[in-house]
Amino acid sequence: EHLKLEDVLWAHSLSLNSNQSLERILEQSSRLSASDLPWVDHLIDLYVRAKMERQVMDYDDLLSYWYLLLTMPDESEAISGLFDAIFVDEYQDVCPLQALIVDGMARPHANLTVVGDDCQSIYGFRGADIGAIMSFGERYPNHRRLLLQSNYRSSPEIVALANRSIAHNIDQYKKTLASARGSGPKPALVD
Repeated sequence: EHLKLEDVLWAHSLSLNSNQSLERILEQSSRLSASDLPWVDHLIDLYVRAKMERQVMDYDDLLSYWYLLLTMPDESEAISGLFDAIFVDEYQDVCPLQALIVDGMARPHANLTVVGDDCQSIYGFRGADIGAIMSFGERYPNHRRLLLQSNYRSSPEIVALANRSIAHNIDQYKKTLASARGSGPKPALVD
């Protein structure tokens, strides 16, 4: 069986973004197996060398090198000092590497605002993890949490269904959404 290049690149990207070893990614993958590790390692090494020879970066490199700069005291101070405040939207969809970058950028002043909905994380395939939003209060003990519970798009019937669905989430900030719209048709299952 042949390895697909997109699967190898996916595994490499997920490993970088989720701060997990490539071996762990392959063990959990349905696309590749742990026995593919030698070949995957070899192909990733070729890919990394080709990028260096061409002096190009991909999106994962931009994140990885940004974080690397933030681990160097002089560079971190220079970069973080450019900003008085940091604002991150869709924070529920940051991956662990992005969360480390945000924390590094905010370290000097802790003037950080994030907006996100712990019940709407959709970028798990890129390594997004609601752990960053769920542990925000631990990392920033002086934070203030504002719950936005008014829904302006959906009818009360849809919002009630959403409330019943998200009530089963194990990790979440407890909230009850309320519709600001008038009544509408009841949700229906359509085959």
